[in-house]
Amino acid sequence: MRLGRLDRKAGSLPQRLCALLSEELGLSFPADFFETWPRAMSVHGWLLACDGLDKVSDPNVRRTIVRWLEGLADGPHRVLVTPRPAGYEMASLRESTFAHFELEPFDAEQVEAFAHRWFLAALPEHQAEERAAALLKEAQNRELQGLLANPLLVTIMAVVYHERGELPARRLELYQEFIRVLLDEAESRGLKQALAAVLHDEGMAADLVLETPHLLDRVALAAQREDATDERALAAAVAEALAGEMDWPKAKAVAPRWLRVMSQRSGVLVVRGSGYEFLHPTFREYLAACALAEEHANDLNKLWAALSPYVLDEAWAEVIPLSMAHLQDATPLVECLLDGNDNDEGQQRPLFVAAAALADGAPMTADTHRRVLRGLDHLARTRPPWKWDKRASGTDAVRALGRLWGDEEAVAILLAVVRDGRVDVEVGMRTTDAPDKEATPVLFAVAPHKGVDAWVRMLAAKALGSLAWGDDLLALARDEEVDTWGHVAAAVALDTLGRRKEAALIFLALTQDEGVDAAVRSWAVAVVDALARDEEVDAVAGMGVIYPF
Repeated sequence: MRLGRLDRKAGSLPQRLCALLSEELGLSFPADFFETWPRAMSVHGWLLACDGLDKVSDPNVRRTIVRWLEGLADGPHRVLVTPRPAGYEMASLRESTFAHFELEPFDAEQVEAFAHRWFLAALPEHQAEERAAALLKEAQNRELQGLLANPLLVTIMAVVYHERGELPARRLELYQEFIRVLLDEAESRGLKQALAAVLHDEGMAADLVLETPHLLDRVALAAQREDATDERALAAAVAEALAGEMDWPKAKAVAPRWLRVMSQRSGVLVVRGSGYEFLHPTFREYLAACALAEEHANDLNKLWAALSPYVLDEAWAEVIPLSMAHLQDATPLVECLLDGNDNDEGQQRPLFVAAAALADGAPMTADTHRRVLRGLDHLARTRPPWKWDKRASGTDAVRALGRLWGDEEAVAILLAVVRDGRVDVEVGMRTTDAPDKEATPVLFAVAPHKGVDAWVRMLAAKALGSLAWGDDLLALARDEEVDTWGHVAAAVALDTLGRRKEAALIFLALTQDEGVDAAVRSWAVAVVDALARDEEVDAVAGMGVIYPF
């Protein structure tokens, strides 16, 4: 039963539960079912599964439900309750009766299964499968795998994707959507009522709900700057933000209460151990960037003064680009980064921060944009492809260019680097052994390019297949500018994805193309014949590349 809907029902708790069960199952139950059922079934226990205890906004109703569930569990019945951590502490089940467990992070297989089942609840089977695969592919391309390990964040990502048909184009907008969904749910679960209960002031509670995004920004910035998790330090940041709205003594009294309620209700801020943390480090970084951009939006010199001490600090590698992405013109800050890059000649961190800002959509002039790309191009051409002594490598630069795959100038540079042999066989082998989101643009540059050794191109196509880029492989196979072995590579990779019919059509086209070498056409005929019989072919299913000459 979804307990979050109880607030919409009228009557006593047993009557509300009965109405809820009737609605969910589409069956009619006697009005006194939940009064007589536990006693009638006292010999043979039942399993009652309840979701959404944290969504019951009325604290009195929630306490009543908790007592009823505890009484039920004391008998022969088994009770399973699946609340979210945020809000559960407000009226938790006693541990002497209920064993408590927390979900472990998802692995890749569990993420895939969960996404498929989530969409299956709203769509027909084939559409659910396609939508889930599209979401996971987009998440991978957008470097969001770290978020996918969290079941709640996968759910929110699926909600956003289902509503919009795509994820927001920029990380900035995506994280904003995450925070919006979490805070909207917090309000629906009684955030304002919880604040009013501890502040004894409904008007102030309503004002604080409106101020919550701003206050979370300040908490995130304090946590980021001071690596703080304790209540005293974080409450001080909240009190400072509230001081403009109320006198200081009142602000100091309100701040820790607001902090505790937010950790119980918001889903954004949570209690871990003896301190407070954000649900995911990404949220702390994004909200800290929001705070900095809001505080210094009209004075870029002050913003640079706030950011510059952390340019070489890896803990700020996401905060600085996200701060720049908030601006109307980030040119002065990007220029400051590039001017300071000579001071970090080995690792080139300011250049990579500038490239990350560009990838996050930070607006800048065309000249500054080109200056960033020239820096990456120079690094890709002058550094070896491997790391040594913590120095940035040519491969690091190539991958930074790869993150700018929608940027035509960056793509042109990336292709030129590939043509000039900067992505060599050894790099290609390493990339395809364990392909990742950063390698994808490099692989797409390699796979169709006639100037790159055929063996490397076959490896690149194999890697694209393992990354599940089926539609893009199909486009690669149909591209008339791609040579024979580019088509073969795409077909092989498609077959590994189970898209055997499309692979067979590509091989069939090769058999009929008189411009293709006769030996290749003979081999393609054999492959088509085997595929038609649904037989495994070593060169296709096993990815062993067999040259027909």
